[in-house]
Amino acid sequence: MRLISDQELSTMSTENKRRRHQELDKKLVVAESRGWACAHRIQASRAKVHDAILMDVKLGRDVEDKTQKRRDRIKVKN
Repeated sequence: MRLISDQELSTMSTENKRRRHQELDKKLVVAESRGWACAHRIQASRAKVHDAILMDVKLGRDVEDKTQKRRDRIKVKN
């Protein structure tokens, strides 16, 4: 298990960070229950993602605009 990089976090949306945090939670539970040596790296990545989410919330980036579909690109069959 490799640590998540700052560059990866900077390009992720807040929603993707939340998903990653949930994935890391699940991996951490498994790693700790099985006594894997990588549990500390999973914990470090989880903490890093958690801090990035908190920073997004603090800066107001946690609310993301939904993209509008362009209607003119949709072809309608007659």
